[in-house]
Amino acid sequence: AAEVAEAAAEAAAEGGKMGALPPYVCVLLHDGASSRQQEAAGGARVLGSVGIRNLVSLFMESRPADARVAAGSLTCFGGKREEGEGAEAALRRECIEELGWAPTDPRRAVDLYVDGELIAWFYEAVGPRGEAAAALRFEEGRSGVWIGAGREGLKGVSPWHACVIEAWREGHQRALFVTPKGEAA
Repeated sequence: AAEVAEAAAEAAAEGGKMGALPPYVCVLLHDGASSRQQEAAGGARVLGSVGIRNLVSLFMESRPADARVAAGSLTCFGGKREEGEGAEAALRRECIEELGWAPTDPRRAVDLYVDGELIAWFYEAVGPRGEAAAALRFEEGRSGVWIGAGREGLKGVSPWHACVIEAWREGHQRALFVTPKGEAA
């Protein structure tokens, strides 16, 4: 708990402002269930209620055991920004490279800090459905899989991405990951 508080203090000291772009961008691709449920209940079309977020399914990338990063894990789609590239442009480029498809209306949802350093902005968007889902093209050795967003659905999700999903599910705009002692970030 003290390590998490220390990481939060460091993140606050850095400002966590919108001005500094992180090196990575990713997207939480959900099934849109919470938006539909809120509309049916007369609410705004915003992924809002924490309870509803627990019912959502997420579309994740399944990485091969020999992947350079997050080997054998499930991760959100996304990747590293190129020099001078904006965050949303990078997100769209990465999704096209990894899926052959990009979300049309991504919204910034969670900022990931690892050991007090801003690492990634995670966006949320409705995942591919229908014809778009049928036309997906994955990078060699990779695939996509739908999982439950509840805690029980996070088995096999990389630790950083699980931290972000839990923060998002709880309605937090920041995910603070502290590397366990003796492990490399």
